[in-house]
Amino acid sequence: MSITVALLKYFNIYQRASLVILAALRRFYLRHSLAIALNT
Repeated sequence: MSITVALLKYFNIYQRASLVILAALRRFYLRHSLAIALNT
């Protein structure tokens, strides 16, 4: 039981971290493409 609970907690933390990283990457990519569009 405790192993499954620990795995669920770890998976939940990993999912949140991946969502945060994906959001940051998307924001960075949008800002970068916008800067390129403004430079041309």
